[in-house]
Amino acid sequence: MKIYSWKDLLVSIFGGGGAIIYILLHFNEVTDFFYLIIFAYLVLKGISISISKEELDKEKKREAKMKRVYRKLFGKFGPVAPYGGPILMGLGCAVALLLPEVEWVREWLLLILILGALAYNIWLAIIIRKHMKIEEEQERVNCEKVE
Repeated sequence: MKIYSWKDLLVSIFGGGGAIIYILLHFNEVTDFFYLIIFAYLVLKGISISISKEELDKEKKREAKMKRVYRKLFGKFGPVAPYGGPILMGLGCAVALLLPEVEWVREWLLLILILGALAYNIWLAIIIRKHMKIEEEQERVNCEKVE
């Protein structure tokens, strides 16, 4: 068996495997079962990408397509756009740490930033999915023109 992507293999085994072990050691709710299923899927997907040349090529094409879509949508801010949600959540945590004495401002601002991060991620997922379909359609049309 040949390994085509050591990075994906190691991240899958240590990252996903570590998460699975942690969940199994602290398993006490029904939601833990769903997290277990999600991490197991991610580990299997990562291993399949790392040992299959076809899966690795398909994943690289998908990543390149995502970069093109982000660049088209956000221009020079394309590389930063996927991290808008975590940036807002980080700002919320920074506000909570910097304003410990003003409790109501801290709580409301933290709530607004976290809900903003959630809304941003949902909006981004919808927009990216829509533009990925458009990009796939353009590729299909271009392939037909070449033939």
